[in-house]
Amino acid sequence: LAGDHFTFGLGRMIHQQTSPGERRFVLLTIAFIVAVSFIREPLFFLQPRLWAEEGSVYLQAAVSQNDWSVVFRPHLGYYSLVPNLVTTLGLRVGGISGVAAWTTWTSFVVMILCLFAPLFLASRFWDTRWKRIAILVFTLTAGSAEIWLNTVNIQHYLCAFTCFLLLSDLSGWSVGVRRYVYGMTVLAALSGVTSVLLLPFVALRMRSLRPNDSPWKTMLGIFCVAFLVHAAGFILSAAETGSSRISLANLSHLPAGIALTLSGTAASGDRLSRILFVLAIVVMMVMVRRHLAVVRSPLLAAVYLGVVFTILSLEMKGGNRYAFAPSILVFVFLCNAVGLCEGRPARRIAIMAVVLPMLLAGVRYFETATYYSPSWKLMRAENMVRTGAETIELPVFPQWPQTHWVVSMTEAEYRRNP
Repeated sequence: LAGDHFTFGLGRMIHQQTSPGERRFVLLTIAFIVAVSFIREPLFFLQPRLWAEEGSVYLQAAVSQNDWSVVFRPHLGYYSLVPNLVTTLGLRVGGISGVAAWTTWTSFVVMILCLFAPLFLASRFWDTRWKRIAILVFTLTAGSAEIWLNTVNIQHYLCAFTCFLLLSDLSGWSVGVRRYVYGMTVLAALSGVTSVLLLPFVALRMRSLRPNDSPWKTMLGIFCVAFLVHAAGFILSAAETGSSRISLANLSHLPAGIALTLSGTAASGDRLSRILFVLAIVVMMVMVRRHLAVVRSPLLAAVYLGVVFTILSLEMKGGNRYAFAPSILVFVFLCNAVGLCEGRPARRIAIMAVVLPMLLAGVRYFETATYYSPSWKLMRAENMVRTGAETIELPVFPQWPQTHWVVSMTEAEYRRNP
């Protein structure tokens, strides 16, 4: 871990912690995150699979278009760097049979890097160890298996990183932390529109805290470049498909979609969980109403992000994976409201309001059967299906009755990337 160039200077960031006890805490937390991730479903790592559009859209484009220009193409109505780059690179290096390992393990590394933010970025919102542990555990478990270890949905974890950056102190960065922040910010901004729409607020906070320093200008520059990239992606996608991802016809879905996005997590699909989550928020707001201004920033950011995510969601229906990043912001609010509750009874109720969302997310953490089955065929050549004299199809998970996810290729395309 001593190498300065290891994952954005991870070794330097650990080494520059303030005390041996803090370094030990960081290392143990990283080990915990990796271990809990692996035991969720080891087959995710040992027998990787491509997930839905990851194969049928991004890998399909890389197979059909045999050059690196495919990395710069928008898909699904928007541009996203990570799935474009990783599927293309994985195909060129690992071939058809090895690309799933590339997408899975790269997604895991990026996810872990996103979770590092509360460990290495100081903030008054996670200024104690119990807050950092609670926020990290919730972030780890609140992501459903649908957004777990695939490049298509890694943008939701990158958005969570941007949320952590927005709430951090934005000062006192070491060289390693600065490298980490800039690298992750670029990755997040080019992989998801929601991260881009948070960056102006990051830049404004930086300017107010450090008016004569350059980081706020760097953040503003990243925002401008990423905004232009995504605007071009929207325009090109609309020109190619004849329709835009944002349709005014879906506005009728927006109110219900916002409610779904703000009332749950990516792993919260049942009505009872949503009601209990909203109840925890309301109770905490009432209990700290006189001090709400002290801890309202995460809550306001959650509402803003929830609206943005819902507008950009499929048919503006929101919910599920779109609720992941907003729910983290809400949970940060709940954690910080505990300290403002006066009296032992109020403090106990507040603690329950924090524990409840963690339990709701945790009980569904190991529910992966819908998103990975041990009986699923491995990503190997012998599992390809011939549909014609010159056409081969590689099935992509999930194979639900209403879907038929495949990567289709000719014999020549397969021989080019065996």
